Amino acid sequence: MTDNEHKLARENGFTDSVVIKPLRASMLSACLQQALGVWNRRDQGRELREGSRSLHKLLSGKRVLVVDDNPVNRRVAEGALLKYGAQVECVNSGRAAIVKLKPPHNFDACFMDVQMPEMDG
Repeated sequence: MTDNEHKLARENGFTDSVVIKPLRASMLSACLQQALGVWNRRDQGRELREGSRSLHKLLSGKRVLVVDDNPVNRRVAEGALLKYGAQVECVNSGRAAIVKLKPPHNFDACFMDVQMPEMDG
């Protein structure tokens, strides 16, 4: 996803943030804070230093949907999120995600692969 595509997606309300590789706990924490509406610039430095402790506080008890066409990626993402206390559900396509995310849904966050067959994230 280019910077322009990301900007357009944010302006149209399609995404809060895009996590790019290599994935770091501090970056994931910052993106989750934004998505969950708890981003606080004043605490940014402390949150980046705390990394995984911050992730556990953010994710504990949260319901997260993981969408990826690659079963290995789904398993890795699920394992990482479970490690930090999240309740995780996985699906393998954009179409399946739309079904799960129809209002009223009960997910706090959704991690989607940006490029998938049939329907991208």
